[in-house]
Amino acid sequence: MLFSPDLEFTKFLHQFRSPFLDSFFTFLNFFDTGEFLFILIPALWIGYNWKAGARLFYIILLSGLTNLGIKSIFLEPRPYQIDPSLAVIEVSGYSFPSGAAQTAILLSTLLVFYWKNKWKWFVALNFLFWVSLSRIYLGAHYPRDILAGWFVGFVLLLIFFYIFPLIEKLFTRISKISAFLLSIAPPILLMLIFTNKPVVRFASLALAAGIGIIVSTRYKIHLPLPKSTWDSILRTVIGVAGTFALYSLASLLPLQGPLPATFVKNFIIGLWLSLGASILCRRIFSGYKAKSI
Repeated sequence: MLFSPDLEFTKFLHQFRSPFLDSFFTFLNFFDTGEFLFILIPALWIGYNWKAGARLFYIILLSGLTNLGIKSIFLEPRPYQIDPSLAVIEVSGYSFPSGAAQTAILLSTLLVFYWKNKWKWFVALNFLFWVSLSRIYLGAHYPRDILAGWFVGFVLLLIFFYIFPLIEKLFTRISKISAFLLSIAPPILLMLIFTNKPVVRFASLALAAGIGIIVSTRYKIHLPLPKSTWDSILRTVIGVAGTFALYSLASLLPLQGPLPATFVKNFIIGLWLSLGASILCRRIFSGYKAKSI
């Protein structure tokens, strides 16, 4: 049977299978969903620091596109598709590499770097270990998918720490028109070249976010750091609730075909994160009329 060494490890894990472990690892699948990112990114972007939120937003988008590209090359089936007895949950797409492992190592490393707390290593390592292990237990990935996901995630971290600062510096040196064109050109080209739903989803988010960031920077709409914990919580609630509400409402629009619907829904979310939520918060909270960070 294909992939037998990897399947044997999954079968070994399934010797310990129980209703509790099924529920526990199925819960961990939440961290590989769009709903999790709909909470995490607005919480950081709107609730705390727009620059940190934007950086996380773009590295997650790049991670998704990279994962999609590699999977489209290898086209490896998932373990439960080879052996249906391994299915705890069923997920779409291909197996190699693990996108969840990519996200787990990205978030774990960034947590260690930026969270000023004595528990950061404990939280980060547990998050990385259990989320990664869950993908094998659930029958969604082989062990080598996890290792490959960690490797891709490590490369993305190098881009985050070394390439992103250069890009940010470039945007401060070029003209506003050049910055605008540089923001919108890559996602537009992606959608023109790859006319499929996942690429349109990522590209429309990037396109809207790029436009929103340019406008917010030009007119000083970006939010300052929250004045208090309560301030941060309220802003987070607005950002997260708005994201879910707008996505749900956009799904009701009478759009023909999956690609236009995907574009509009995700474009709205990207514009909300980068512009709309900040405008609303400035309307609601006093003291936000002055300069932003």
